[in-house]
Amino acid sequence: MAQISMLLHDEHLPFCSSKIDEIYCEFEPQRAKAIINSALDEFAIRLSVLECAGKQNNRSAVRKAVDALMSIGHQIGLGGLTNAAHNVRALTAASDDPALAAAVARLVRLGDMCLASLWAIQDQKNRQL
Repeated sequence: MAQISMLLHDEHLPFCSSKIDEIYCEFEPQRAKAIINSALDEFAIRLSVLECAGKQNNRSAVRKAVDALMSIGHQIGLGGLTNAAHNVRALTAASDDPALAAAVARLVRLGDMCLASLWAIQDQKNRQL
């Protein structure tokens, strides 16, 4: 797969923090904390799997990782990743390696930014408990 080394880091991705609040309203605080932390951990793992699969040009693994990321993302308010994820998924069927590499790199970067924001929100919620 093509090596993508230059990325713009000024893209902002809105996420739905109200999803986190909904989980805290639906479950007792300790259970909500466990659910969200588990989802964040799984999201981080799948993001890492996506990055590795992209570097190995394993299109099948990229597709599976993207599907998992989208599912977890909707659960915890990262639905904003949907467009980038759909782009990656569509490119797995194409033969444009540089485009796929760029799309995977962008999705990984956006996922990392969202995780950092959600972990910060989760830390605030944990302090309030």
